[in-house]
Amino acid sequence: SSDLSTLQLFLEFPRLQVITAIARTSYCNAFNLLADMASRGGCAYLFFVNNDTRGFSPDLFEHLISDLSPEIALVSPRIYDFTQADIHWRPRTKWGISWDLATEAYLVDAAVWNRLGGFTSSFAMYCEDLDFLLRLRAIGMDARLNTDVKLDHMGGAAVRTMLFVPTFFYMRNLLWLQRRGA
Repeated sequence: SSDLSTLQLFLEFPRLQVITAIARTSYCNAFNLLADMASRGGCAYLFFVNNDTRGFSPDLFEHLISDLSPEIALVSPRIYDFTQADIHWRPRTKWGISWDLATEAYLVDAAVWNRLGGFTSSFAMYCEDLDFLLRLRAIGMDARLNTDVKLDHMGGAAVRTMLFVPTFFYMRNLLWLQRRGA
């Protein structure tokens, strides 16, 4: 970010640790790097969330953590768009992949994340969540949606000026998933 938002964060939250990068990196690589840092720091859970979100339920983390179990390693809240219409959380099947959770925000057991090696970095962005979910299921674990908590997601705010980039990565990564037998 080229504005003063980092400075504003430090002023408002002095104990906050902000990690800055010299060069732009992919969505997957950024999350992998931060998840690795958090895991090495002793975090038991990792929370992944898109940057165009707001309106988090006050008890979001308590609910998500309480749903984790030996069989469930990933839990998401219900997602609404900024106009409060439900989006992205209904059960669905696309390209042979079934899921009933939101992938705009979710909590993951850090030990399972590390066991699976995080996001597949070659995906860069888009479908990395489905790839992770498929690998999670391959080791006998699953994910769950918690409808008691929610957050709001603008949807596409971070890539609106990129024109064809999102379409390219989305289509390419779906083809990769299909080729791998998803």
